[in-house]
Amino acid sequence: MIVLWAPLRLLSAVNSFLLLIGRNLAWVCLAAMVCSILAQVFFRYVVGNALPWSEELARFLMLWMTGLIAPSAFRWGGFVAIDMVPMALPRVPGLIVNLFILLASLLVLSVGVRLGYGEITGFGGRFNSPSLKIPLSLIGGENIVVKKAWMMASLFVFCVLAVLVNIELILRNLISILDEDAELPEDRHVIAAWPTEMLLWFLPAFLVLLMIGMPVFFALLVAPGALLWLDGQERNIVTLYRNVYNGMDSFPLMALPFFMLAGELMNRGGITLRLVEFSQAIMGHLRGGLAHVNILSSILFAGL
Repeated sequence: MIVLWAPLRLLSAVNSFLLLIGRNLAWVCLAAMVCSILAQVFFRYVVGNALPWSEELARFLMLWMTGLIAPSAFRWGGFVAIDMVPMALPRVPGLIVNLFILLASLLVLSVGVRLGYGEITGFGGRFNSPSLKIPLSLIGGENIVVKKAWMMASLFVFCVLAVLVNIELILRNLISILDEDAELPEDRHVIAAWPTEMLLWFLPAFLVLLMIGMPVFFALLVAPGALLWLDGQERNIVTLYRNVYNGMDSFPLMALPFFMLAGELMNRGGITLRLVEFSQAIMGHLRGGLAHVNILSSILFAGL
């Protein structure tokens, strides 16, 4: 047990420190995204001269915000997973299934680290951003063009941090198997087109991984990655890494953090309660008033 406890305490402290920095930087990225979008709205509709770089900057910040905050979500169990099989098993068999899931996830992340480093240092990372530059000319220097590798590094950083988190979770799992009453270190900052044959095998493999409780993110990578490897197409596994990056590098996806931020501001400011009370005053007296209030509140929220 001492062999497991020593690295667990060290890794837990390191992860807590690194992830705390990552979360704070993610908040900075979110705030900068808001400022970038608001600046674009002002210059486009008030000044009448749209900024050429605001969308590119917002996507850059979105990538880094995701890469920095996702390892904390992984550590806290925030990844979507269907874990009914491990929950239905007795304690030790359930922990063994979880250990298998963590080992498979570690394999995926390790491959991601290797592929990510190759993408950053390879040909794809040498391209320049079409409009994003560091404006050193404002202080008398020469502008520095942002490289594609700087954006792609966000996914690489996620994989590196997630590997550290995954190893910590494996150590926690092993200690829990060996000692049911072990008091594990806590994180004080926790917030609550392929061939047809491969497609036929992908769905059962994906469903099995989901049923045993593997997070959907890893199941979507393990199933096709394993099939490509078994089919002798190891080189095509890099396509999975690129697809993850391309999926994150999306301007419409920025609606997600902004939507959550707007909801939190409405909750903290009391707007949510006032809208529900307003809807209840209008529709609450009708038969089936709860449903009417729900629909009217949703319409008002959508309008906002």
